[in-house]
Amino acid sequence: MAILKIARMGHPVLMGKARPVLDPTSAPVQQLVSDMVETMLDAPGIGLAAPQVHVPARVVVFRVPEERDGSENGVPLTVLINPEIEPVDEAMEEGMEGCLSLPEMVGLVSRHTKIRYRAFDLEGQVSWAGAGLFWDLFFCIPKKYYLPPPDYFDCTGAGRQGNNY
Repeated sequence: MAILKIARMGHPVLMGKARPVLDPTSAPVQQLVSDMVETMLDAPGIGLAAPQVHVPARVVVFRVPEERDGSENGVPLTVLINPEIEPVDEAMEEGMEGCLSLPEMVGLVSRHTKIRYRAFDLEGQVSWAGAGLFWDLFFCIPKKYYLPPPDYFDCTGAGRQGNNY
């Protein structure tokens, strides 16, 4: 495992589209995820997208410790490969967010209060989940911890100034 360098706002890797991962079970993908987890924990952060570590691939890792979630649940370490994310409805909520690519900065960000996503895991299995302000009946991401896959994978995140992140 290795701690990777985190790309900062304005870096070209954050301004391009991330490519889909062809084989989530491959050794290079497994190593990338392992290194991303180590980097995220070292930073410390709650989520990290592959473009943030100079790899233009559609991979994200996240976890929310119980003490940070404010509940007894937290969010366990999760890996999403080639995630497809869509809002469930039009409801939005604003909140203060930070980003490892924008060190020591936070900003007011508007996010959908409910989403659903489809992604592959490290075994190549497809998972579906929905997320809202609270945990659904199956595993999901609490809304206040939505991570930046659309922002970082589709060139609308910290790499571009004047966007919503």
